[in-house]
Amino acid sequence: MVMPLPASHTKHIDLLSHPLPQDPSVVLSLKQISSSGSTSTGTTGTTLWLSGQVLSCYLSSLPSSTPGKTLRVIELGAGIGYTSLVLASLGYQVTSTDIEPVFSSVLAPNLETGIDQLVRSKLPCNVEARKLDWMEVSQLHRGERSEKELEWVAEGWDMVVMTDTFYAPQILEPLWDTLIYLSSNSKSSPLPPKEKKGKEKCPPIYIALEARDPAFISSALDIGRQKGFELKKIAARRVARDIERWGWVKDDWEGVEVWKGRWKR
Repeated sequence: MVMPLPASHTKHIDLLSHPLPQDPSVVLSLKQISSSGSTSTGTTGTTLWLSGQVLSCYLSSLPSSTPGKTLRVIELGAGIGYTSLVLASLGYQVTSTDIEPVFSSVLAPNLETGIDQLVRSKLPCNVEARKLDWMEVSQLHRGERSEKELEWVAEGWDMVVMTDTFYAPQILEPLWDTLIYLSSNSKSSPLPPKEKKGKEKCPPIYIALEARDPAFISSALDIGRQKGFELKKIAARRVARDIERWGWVKDDWEGVEVWKGRWKR
């Protein structure tokens, strides 16, 4: 049985073996490209991130099915695709997105390999890779681009996930605009009968991040709140309960936070 190391210890590994959180006997082979390697793409999305491990572990503990419905999930900035493959193995219908060169160098190849591994393990494997640029969706949100160019983005989603997507000031506005566009074109499952009949909410957004720069992270979250998002931090003790299955202690994932958000319009 393979127990994973924290991502900070594995970025130099070209082909990473990493188990599924819910079934450590199933091990995924994930291509990585280190920023220090001779074939580096010069980006931050070509190795596994600690926040991706933590979010995958947390989400694998949540209910993943609704009677009579397959839940549709979109991952933004999917990187090497680990979280997307975990969600697919849990029965979600996953669209895994990123931009070049991450898309062609690691995301698409890893999903192709991962699907084969999930099939051999007799697990669900409904996942596809798509290119998605937040700048373009932001233009769509602002009415500066034709909807026909990105029709699939508005198909409707039951959940949005992202890890380590707050990495530069210039991407914050486009990222939150993208989340608004995805939310406004989606409706999650109706509330229980005791709630207002027929009322639907925008889909939940799960965000995992490493608070390397607390002031910057605080600013990034404030932009989301100003745009109408309700954001709540998941208690560390709740997340730790799932992480402990890997034999990790708090120091192994220090600084990682998981947030749940929803656009309130």
